[in-house]
Amino acid sequence: MKKRIIVALFVFVGIIGTLLTLSNKKDDIQIKKADTQDVVKFLSKPKNDMDLPVTGTIENEYQVDDVDESDFIKYDQQRTYVVDYQKLYVIDNENETVVSEIAFDDFMPTELLLTDSQIILLGIKNIQLDVEVIPGRTFPYRNSECVIYVLNKDDYSIARYLSFDGSYYISSAIVENDFYFILSNHQIFNPETKKFIYPQYFDSLYFKQTLSEDELYLSEAGDNVYAIRLLAKLSLNEKKPLELKGFLGVEGIVKIDDGKMIMVSALYDQISKIAIHVLSLKHFQYDGYLILNGYLYNAYAIDIYQNYLRVATTYYQNEKPINFLYNISLSDFKIKASKEIAPSETVYAIRFYQNYCYISTFLYVDPLLLYDFSNPTQIQMIKEVELEFVCEYLQIKENTIFALGRKVDDNMASQGLVLALFHRSDLSIQDIYEINEPYADTEVKYNEKAMSIFQDKIIFPMYKESGQSLQIFSIRNTIEPIREIPVIEDYILRSIVLDSKILCVGSTKLYSYDTQNFDLMKTTTYKRIEK
Repeated sequence: MKKRIIVALFVFVGIIGTLLTLSNKKDDIQIKKADTQDVVKFLSKPKNDMDLPVTGTIENEYQVDDVDESDFIKYDQQRTYVVDYQKLYVIDNENETVVSEIAFDDFMPTELLLTDSQIILLGIKNIQLDVEVIPGRTFPYRNSECVIYVLNKDDYSIARYLSFDGSYYISSAIVENDFYFILSNHQIFNPETKKFIYPQYFDSLYFKQTLSEDELYLSEAGDNVYAIRLLAKLSLNEKKPLELKGFLGVEGIVKIDDGKMIMVSALYDQISKIAIHVLSLKHFQYDGYLILNGYLYNAYAIDIYQNYLRVATTYYQNEKPINFLYNISLSDFKIKASKEIAPSETVYAIRFYQNYCYISTFLYVDPLLLYDFSNPTQIQMIKEVELEFVCEYLQIKENTIFALGRKVDDNMASQGLVLALFHRSDLSIQDIYEINEPYADTEVKYNEKAMSIFQDKIIFPMYKESGQSLQIFSIRNTIEPIREIPVIEDYILRSIVLDSKILCVGSTKLYSYDTQNFDLMKTTTYKRIEK
């Protein structure tokens, strides 16, 4: 029986850095330095009638290769920090009490990051002014800006403050004590006067600043939307000026992997094609680029191992998906091997691990597939296992694969969750466990941060008709249910595993559980909803 899904497109994430050294290639695909005249010519081109997608639904990679991504909940050994668009809540992990509740004037904190001594808050500040257009007549001017606070952990004093006019926040991360963040600014071009407006920002250490003309870059083959992607690097150990780069024609920054930065861009005049730009993270030297058919499945669909770039793409032809795997040498940016895979199937989950690629699909056959990249010039399928469920999440462990998915009916409505363990080498099944609850679902399948792992156990939220609960399983060699903990009165945000307890953070309350028997130890209201 035919099963169908709709693939959501045009979502992207990423992590960025600084100091770009360009190659001498002269074609319009590569990223090159641009002057104002180049930019005006680029932005004056006719607009495309449709959005040009770069990826399918993106799943963030979380704390991989010393990359720490921002989130709305972060914690260290002593405290847990929560932001909710209104305040910053600081919670003592031992006593489970709110030690600080910090509000800001006209600032909505959306995410944060932590270092040993600092709290970094990212959010939006709305500005409303009455501007006098002519004497006696005013016009209500509204604008928003991205704001970044760097606070000292010990007393919450402001160590640094940055605000970016007309910009909104996209993503951020910390890599080796450097803070990287991505913004987008749409107030850059006046189509009537044909003038380019250089983005401006305020730095509490260096006051009003403008993007330097020397730090403006352009990929002429990219989509010419009236927006510039701002890529920034801020040293957290030294009071150096912010390093800011502006990129036009590059929409998606995908990931940092193995000392490289990978940027993905849709092409202006070529349907179902992407340009992948690779930069060296250490010196930020522009290494090169290549063009591939299709779009990325998600952030896990691109990976670097032993100086080879592995990519999985998909595109549609006659309303059917066409799926490809690529092995690309980063020495010369040549495709060494490619292989069409899973005909007419829709990819639901993918992971690269060393020289192997694990893919689950869903439509007709519903297999779990294993591909071998050991031979750089040949991608070989070495195993295919048919599944009886929709596999939507894969996690590669040393010798096993943990899979999570759903049993669905003909209308794709969930009939329950399925947990599975496979041997990593041959995909043979170790164990399968079914949670037979109609309409059961979990956030884990699209947000890995929702799952906590400690020892051989996993904790994740599950939603069903009767409400939500925390599910606790052992997944050593077999899948054994340990406990289901109903959490009816609150919405589960995260579960944090501390030394002696599990701290479940809800939208208004904290729930602590013993790590041995998982009994409820304490409930604390950390946020009160104002009527």
